[in-house]
Amino acid sequence: MASPPVAALFQVTIPGHAGSVDEFGLWRTPPGATPSGAVAYDLSAGRERPGAPAGPAATEASVWHVELPTDRQQARAALLQERERLARAERALPDASRRLRAFVRDDMRRTASGEVAAFAVRPPVGALRAPPERELWARVRAATAPADDRADSFAAFGLSPGDWDDVARQAADLFDRVHQSLQHLTLVESAADGHRRGLTSVGWSGHLQTAWSSGVGPDAVEQHLISLELALRTRALWLRLAARVAGGSIELGLLFPTNPLLAVPAAWKFFSDVLVLARELEETPPRPATT
Repeated sequence: MASPPVAALFQVTIPGHAGSVDEFGLWRTPPGATPSGAVAYDLSAGRERPGAPAGPAATEASVWHVELPTDRQQARAALLQERERLARAERALPDASRRLRAFVRDDMRRTASGEVAAFAVRPPVGALRAPPERELWARVRAATAPADDRADSFAAFGLSPGDWDDVARQAADLFDRVHQSLQHLTLVESAADGHRRGLTSVGWSGHLQTAWSSGVGPDAVEQHLISLELALRTRALWLRLAARVAGGSIELGLLFPTNPLLAVPAAWKFFSDVLVLARELEETPPRPATT
């Protein structure tokens, strides 16, 4: 009887950053991780693991750790699955920007034509079928309610004032994560069964230096290189997402005339919802055809 697949583990620790959930659904913060970011490593020896007590060689670095199954096929399948996950995110980002622009354009048109009031509890009939647009519409309407009715308006849309605080914190988290991840040295480590296979340092200029553990074969080398690709590709995608959220919030700010700063968390939530929806749609197996 074949043994069940062993799940791969993708973790990242970023200096100065307490940790958060990756919008692309790939990386996690290790339990109990602290944002100090001081790690000791020795590329020439290739033995000392990131997270060891800081010593003379310690430096601040973003540590991307990939723990893979020892089975070659399981490890490769896990890496290729996450590579496809990032590819889906790359496809979803331009679509999210397009949808946000369309939302702003259509909402301004409806308001100007009187089809829907600036503050209305119900969306226009037949519009806003997709969940991200529906929630964004609710946030815009709740935020544009008269000040005296603000608390009631949040409740009417199933929102709470504290919800805005949570979303604003998560939006700020993205920008801080991008800043911190680009500011520090990057270390990417691949391992299996608790033993390191490869460790690559990525300098600020993009210079790469890799140390291999003894006895590493071609499969482990390939797995480490894909792990490195996933780490650097995620970091680049975080930057692209932050840029699109910033640009989208400028467009969305037209719908928040009394408090345009609310457009930033609203834009982040919209992009996040579109990314989640894209994952769910592409990961859901097709239904069998009926006769």
